Amino acid sequence: MAEIWEVLGIEATSDEALIRKAYAARLLENNPDSNPAGFKMLRAAYEAALAHRGRNQRVALRNAEPVPPAQTNGETAVMEKEVAPPTPEELERADFLRKIGAAINEKRMTDALKLYDRGLALGTLEFGQREYILNHIMSIALEDKTLGTKEFSALLEHVGWQSVPNRHEGYNPVRQRAAARAEAEAWLINVERVAYGEDKPTWERSYKPAMLIGRALYRWRERKNAALLLGSTQFFRISRSSVKSLQALMLQYEHYKPWIAHRLDEHAIARAQGILRRDAMVLGRIHRWLWPIAAILLGVFFGLLALGLIVSANPFAVFCGIIAFRLIRYGIQRLYEVGWLKI
Repeated sequence: MAEIWEVLGIEATSDEALIRKAYAARLLENNPDSNPAGFKMLRAAYEAALAHRGRNQRVALRNAEPVPPAQTNGETAVMEKEVAPPTPEELERADFLRKIGAAINEKRMTDALKLYDRGLALGTLEFGQREYILNHIMSIALEDKTLGTKEFSALLEHVGWQSVPNRHEGYNPVRQRAAARAEAEAWLINVERVAYGEDKPTWERSYKPAMLIGRALYRWRERKNAALLLGSTQFFRISRSSVKSLQALMLQYEHYKPWIAHRLDEHAIARAQGILRRDAMVLGRIHRWLWPIAAILLGVFFGLLALGLIVSANPFAVFCGIIAFRLIRYGIQRLYEVGWLKI
């Protein structure tokens, strides 16, 4: 506890005005820009001193003896409490809160953030007011669609929200939304890097030539799909894997859509969704009638093979007959499920 008062340069006291005066005086020597470590120590000492003052006041109030009420003609006299006029510090704090409230109501995020930093530096804002005002400022930033990725990341770092809140910090819905937008911005940056070939591949010497070719095709496919999402190329399908990669990319886009939909071309998104719809229709037709018919034809083949083996008294005739029966039964069941057969 003695270190607190040494940092502030005063003796232990419960006078809030004296504590604030000492903090303001030492703040000139510990500027947050030139000496962040000293400012952090000074700020911690200042808050601890205010907490110590509040603790002393509560103890004094608890230990105080009750004052008996004055009696006047058998009735309790009402003692009027004199209201002290506001101090200059209280007037300054009220004016400061009025200015920052006006900036928040008018959605002037830059001005509100500057006033917030000034309030932190001068100790004008209390702990509860800090979190309340910061939540309102970040709510304005989350609604600002013109704020770019770099500006938003710098803002998160400035207010100390660059990391995802853990379970010990308590639930803050505004900070959770800020973390979700930061994750969406990071995903979009990664998509742009892949589309423009700025991501560096991680090759290993142990890769075989076939593995190197496979990884090269994978990178080419990812780059084409990312460029399609950004609207800078056309879709070129070379395998089923290309469609699966595009489908995975679109699922990620749907997850981050509330934050980055305005940053992407609507026509490019519609073109990618159309490709997946057409592919789903083709696959639906294949699964609906091509596989059942192919199973029936293959079953007929194994049935004829079983008949030939029976004529030649081959013991594999039973095995081929079982396969033929299972394939034909599967095909008929599938055709019945889709409504092609009515029994």
